[in-house]
Amino acid sequence: MIANIIYSDDKDKKLLELVPSNFPIFINFINITSGKDRKQAFRIKSKWGAKKNPFIEVLDEDGKVNRCFYSENNSAITQLIEWLNDSKNQKT
Repeated sequence: MIANIIYSDDKDKKLLELVPSNFPIFINFINITSGKDRKQAFRIKSKWGAKKNPFIEVLDEDGKVNRCFYSENNSAITQLIEWLNDSKNQKT
């Protein structure tokens, strides 16, 4: 799995340190305030009509969208972590 995480504040990126390293997920950080990442961030967010950050798009191994996380109260990263924990617990 690949998680495209679009963020504008470094504190959002620091929250991802809570993701356990044993999860089989590659995290792609996309800083919307960076000139080189801005185009990719807007391309992803415009597919879903998302306006606020952070926005997370999770893709499966085939590149198909598995899940998106968006929240106006900045809890998208927390939602991703909970979803990963639930997914892991269902597989065991």
